[in-house]
Formats: sequence, structure tokens, C-alpha cells
Amino acid sequence: REEYFLGHKIFLMVNGLSSDDKGFIKLIKINADGSEKTFKTYGFDGMKKREFNIYFSPYLSNVNKICSSEDVVGDFKMVFEGTNYENIELKIINQYLPGSEYRFEPVC
Repeated sequence: REEYFLGHKIFLMVNGLSSDDKGFIKLIKINADGSEKTFKTYGFDGMKKREFNIYFSPYLSNVNKICSSEDVVGDFKMVFEGTNYENIELKIINQYLPGSEYRFEPVC
């Protein structure tokens, strides 16, 4: 999927890693000014696990300065740091998954 609503979980199914594959999967927001903010990071090691499933759920956080839905809406990329895998691009649009509106009330 390329577009997600506010409240959607972003699932990633990984399989076929080689034992040499080791690094980090990062969900990064690309801001309008070109700057980037890392929302979540997961480490992986093909020597330990060759297949796994993870999900990212962008949410508001006063601690991380993600204060309102405007901080979540926009363009993202999933980066596979430490590998030669291509980035995955996606977008979170300003529409709510029904029932999730309360999770995006401003926190800062």
C-alpha cells in the first residue's frame, strides 16, 4: 500500500534475508523543507532471524515532539540502513481510520 490514513498500522513482512543481512529498518518522515524525522527504528540480524513481521504505528508523542496530526501527515520512507535494499516510499493522508480520531488530539 502506498497511502495510509491516520490510525492505520504499517505492516512489513520480511523474508529471505541472508545471514549477512544486518542493520536497521527506519520509518522516516520527510518534512516540507526536506528535513527528516525518524519515527521508529527496528534492528534486524539475518544470522538470528531470516523472516519476521513488524508494524509501525505513527502516533503523537510530547516527548518526541510529535504534537498533532499535522506532524504525522505527509511523505515517509522506510529505510533499510546497513543494506543495499531500496527504500519504500509511502504517504499518510489527512483522513482518519474510523474510531482512531481520539488518538490524534494535540499533546503539546
